[in-house]
Amino acid sequence: MSSYERAAVQIPFEDIELATKHFAEENLLKRGAKADVYKGILLLQSKLEIDVVIKRYKGYISHFYEGIRLIHGLRHRNVVSFIGICDERDEQMIVMEHVVNGSLVNYVTDPITLTWSQRLHICFGAALALKYWTDDTDSMGLFTKGFKILLNKDWEAKVVFVTGTRPWYETENATLGWILLEVMYGRKVTIEDVNQYVAKMGQKPTSHDAEEDYLDDLDDMIDPNLRKQMQKLSLSIFKLITYFCLRERPYHQTRVAISDIVVSLKEAFEIQWKHENFVNTRSERPTFEVVIKSLEKALHIQNALLDVQKLGLMKIPLKDIKSATESFDVKFLIGSGGYGSVYQGKLKIKRKVEHCDEPKSVAIKRIASRNDGEGFEGFLDELDVGRKCEHPNIISLIGFCVEDGEMLLVYELASNGSLEDYLEKNDKVNNLSWAKRLKMCIDIAQGLEYMHTTMEDKERIIHRDIKSANILLGKNWEAKIADFGLSKVYNGDKGVSTIKTIHVAGTPFYLDPEYAKTGRLKRASDIYSLGVVLFEIFSGKLAYNQTYTEENNKGLAPIAQRHFENGTLNKILDLKMMDEAFVLGLALKVRPDHHSLEAFSNIAYQCLASTQDKRPTIKDVIDHLKEALQFQENRMKPLKISLEHIKFGTENFSDEKSIRNGEYGMLYKGTIQDNSRHKEVVVKRFTSQEHGFLKEFEVLFKYKHENIIGLVGYCKEMDEKIIVYEHASMGSLDRYLKDTDLSWTKRLMICLDIAKGLKFLHEGDLGQDVVIHRDIRSSNILLNDDWKAKICGFEHALTYPTNQKNEYGIDIFEGSRGYSDPLFQKTRTLTKESDIYSFGVILFEILCGKLACPDDIRDHSLPLDVLVKSHYEAERLEEIVFEGIKKQIVLKSYATFQKIAFQCLQEKREERPTAGDVLVQLQQALEFQEAYEMRKAKLDRTYEEMLHEFSRSPEIYSTMRKKDIYNILSKGILHEDDKLVIKQTIWDLEQSALFIGKHDEDYHSEPEISLTIKTYPKKRQRRHMSRIAFNEETVASSSNITEQTPEKRTRHK
Repeated sequence: MSSYERAAVQIPFEDIELATKHFAEENLLKRGAKADVYKGILLLQSKLEIDVVIKRYKGYISHFYEGIRLIHGLRHRNVVSFIGICDERDEQMIVMEHVVNGSLVNYVTDPITLTWSQRLHICFGAALALKYWTDDTDSMGLFTKGFKILLNKDWEAKVVFVTGTRPWYETENATLGWILLEVMYGRKVTIEDVNQYVAKMGQKPTSHDAEEDYLDDLDDMIDPNLRKQMQKLSLSIFKLITYFCLRERPYHQTRVAISDIVVSLKEAFEIQWKHENFVNTRSERPTFEVVIKSLEKALHIQNALLDVQKLGLMKIPLKDIKSATESFDVKFLIGSGGYGSVYQGKLKIKRKVEHCDEPKSVAIKRIASRNDGEGFEGFLDELDVGRKCEHPNIISLIGFCVEDGEMLLVYELASNGSLEDYLEKNDKVNNLSWAKRLKMCIDIAQGLEYMHTTMEDKERIIHRDIKSANILLGKNWEAKIADFGLSKVYNGDKGVSTIKTIHVAGTPFYLDPEYAKTGRLKRASDIYSLGVVLFEIFSGKLAYNQTYTEENNKGLAPIAQRHFENGTLNKILDLKMMDEAFVLGLALKVRPDHHSLEAFSNIAYQCLASTQDKRPTIKDVIDHLKEALQFQENRMKPLKISLEHIKFGTENFSDEKSIRNGEYGMLYKGTIQDNSRHKEVVVKRFTSQEHGFLKEFEVLFKYKHENIIGLVGYCKEMDEKIIVYEHASMGSLDRYLKDTDLSWTKRLMICLDIAKGLKFLHEGDLGQDVVIHRDIRSSNILLNDDWKAKICGFEHALTYPTNQKNEYGIDIFEGSRGYSDPLFQKTRTLTKESDIYSFGVILFEILCGKLACPDDIRDHSLPLDVLVKSHYEAERLEEIVFEGIKKQIVLKSYATFQKIAFQCLQEKREERPTAGDVLVQLQQALEFQEAYEMRKAKLDRTYEEMLHEFSRSPEIYSTMRKKDIYNILSKGILHEDDKLVIKQTIWDLEQSALFIGKHDEDYHSEPEISLTIKTYPKKRQRRHMSRIAFNEETVASSSNITEQTPEKRTRHK
């Protein structure tokens, strides 16, 4: 067995039998003298099925071994893939991929299936395969009779090499030239065609007219349907390279290299593509000189190295680089990719203005020599961009080396590696706080802004490959953009904003979808890629993390967009992300600020817009990121306020400034100096219990929400323990329960605010610990000047992680009488549902206008929760509703409110709703109320007109006074379709009940009287006003409203 055979993948004979259905005739592709060829579907060990071709030799062992030698180890996208061999049971077979569209020869006569553009692309791919054969394989000792070009399902070239009797490398040009001629003519050619072509193209033009004839010669040999598709310059280059391949002795006595053929075919294809996609090209007729110059540029691109003296960069000897990396030893390797590898080393760097004897750590990028020529082009691009870019957020190019076939770039070393490294490893990403991540994002954006708008020479750069792997981190965690191998430079002073590219380049998962689809490259393409990186930083995972690719094959971007639109971004937020502050001896780990996350996610989402014109500019991105950082930094810097300033602001804690004496100390109103202005605050001066002081400070520092009282600062001096809060100008809720100016609508809004605050505390928003307040009461609900409610009083609060149990044993009673969970007395445990019970009490305080417990301890009335339960069960809750708001409450709003409030007071904790449930129901109650008030307000404008019309109708006005009519109408007329319906409020309902009988079983029904109004032309309105009919309706609007009997409807009438 040969070494090639031993190295090949061995495929069991049974698998091949199964793949070919036991070598069935239907799978036979070709029967030959030395081997038969079959097609089949092979099942791999990975359970993947692939289409294969099996060459089954007929005892010719030497040909079998030669076949293995010829194709083993070939790995190129334009070469037919070798799958494996079978050598058992006296059978020798070679298995290769099945190229489904067969040979190119079968399609050369079809100008529709294979357009000119497709033909150029196929020829370019075939040339790449030949270059790979000569450059990267040990082909010189092999004997072939040539190669065949096959076409896969995407009409891309797949070359297969075949054995023969002559060295292939002696006839490579002639073989390829023959194929190129057939591709151009659109038919099979003969030796006469080849000789005629070489003879004609070998005649050098002697005049301008001869040049034009030369370019047009032999056009009549081309299929006319194919000729119509051909761009002139593209065809001319193709003609010349075909000639160079076919002639017996090379032009200028030098043989054309396969690498030159590759570059020429690529140029011909790019010109044709631009022509077909309406990209601006020179429209003048190409001359012989133009064609020759274009070809020479392609054939001699290796001479295009920039003058190193003009670069202003240091040329570093290869021997120094090899010494620094021990000849590129793997232990110095710090990164690799499709275009090369990066090594770390130490070099002595000498510049014009400095002399350095100490070696400096550097990153050395070793560019790979790619078959498509992009490695060399990328090297030149990086040299060009690197010498132009000088910015703290762009990695600095120090020098380069072009020597002995090596292309090397030397950069400053970013000591903390790439952003990709940190996102890839959980233990590393945990070290990146939110503030640190925001600063990195700003750094990246500022680097892009320099490239996009502010370079000194008016040139602009589109990076084209922004991704976390190309973001490097310096020793102070500053971010620097790196790797400009795919970058495009253009002159921004000429109004150019779009670059048309032939080949779309970039990295999947980060690539601008519009650029990928159209080839139109803009600065907005970088903005899209930046948006992906922003969401990587937000989520703590790479865009191609398996978590994302299993859900969507495009990775993170579409998933982030969906979560943003659904309001569920917390599902991808990195919950391990914490910022840490050390205050009052506490190590406080804090989640990202809510406003900071909101500002960040808004701009990141905008970056991912599907079309380029809808994406923000880089300046907009920077502004929003700085805003997000400001929010976070403000949160992390609680103000330490001196005792002297607090005494000054409270007039030395004077009685005039005192608000009330609380359980933990006295509260004062006062002022502090804030940015050259006086700011009103509330000062809590703790008299005892260090624990209560620290617990309240910790909760207020960590939990920021619009419905949680804001922390302004603290003071701990000379045995004083003080917390300074924002000033809630209206004071506490308990002061307004009996205030008739506090309308039902305002009361509902206050209840909603409390529910929002509790929901935030209970649900562990964005991964925060859960908070049980333990002392929810109306005196701990503060109101600002627009009646927005804020929860305060966190001295007793408990916090625990969201993944822990929701139950804590408490030995000492903590809470307020009348609000505390009755189950506490039985179980000595508190849960989130204990807060819900207390909240239920507050809801009924607001509805009934009375405190949970009487102000005067001598008052022997029942606690409110007991009172509510007895009245609710007796269906007489309306009796204790606050008289000052009865006339305002719409029955549907009332029914919804009292139902959810009573659920909060359930004995069993599991039957109590969550804060989120309460929030939903309260919102619905408010909507019912606001809808009524909106309709009522609209009708207020028509009352006077209606009264005027009534007064002109003697049939009505003679029996009813104007005042009586107004009183009826002002009780509440709602418009429903073509009816004006007099809706009764809870107060009206009570009056009806008194009329009927206070204990009537129908007490909770909701009668309606409707006026059915017909609309007439204005001239007929007076005549028909007397025909208004009073129709009786009864509408039930809550769960405890029963259907009325006809007798009761009569009584209401």
